[in-house]
Amino acid sequence: MQNVKLFFVTLFILLISFAHAQVELEAGTDSGIELNYLNPTEYEVGGISFSGTAECDIRMLHFAVGEKIKIPGDKIRKTIERLSKSGLYKDNIRIEASRISGKIIFLDIYLEPAARLGSFTYRGVNTGDIDDFDTKLHLSQ
Repeated sequence: MQNVKLFFVTLFILLISFAHAQVELEAGTDSGIELNYLNPTEYEVGGISFSGTAECDIRMLHFAVGEKIKIPGDKIRKTIERLSKSGLYKDNIRIEASRISGKIIFLDIYLEPAARLGSFTYRGVNTGDIDDFDTKLHLSQ
């Protein structure tokens, strides 16, 4: 029964997530947890971990350890939106509940780095136009 609930919870979150970002919630050892999307539950964030190969500044999140947040809620959605809009990460951003114990939730944020432009050169461009191109393209050499 718990697996069926988790399936529908995950499916619902995927449908309302923006872009390709997703939120997956997995119940931990506390089998009495029910995630009700019509009536969000408030949890205290017990810990935040990061997985994937990208680094993330904890200040980019809309929540912190010790803070109470609603699941599902705006703080998770806004965090995914902020991380996606930063352009630093691929679109497969995931926030998972790695463990739920009573009213304490432990979150894991999965991030992969987006491709970056390592270097570039201009060919066939007048030297005087390079600064103009850099300004228009928001690039620096």
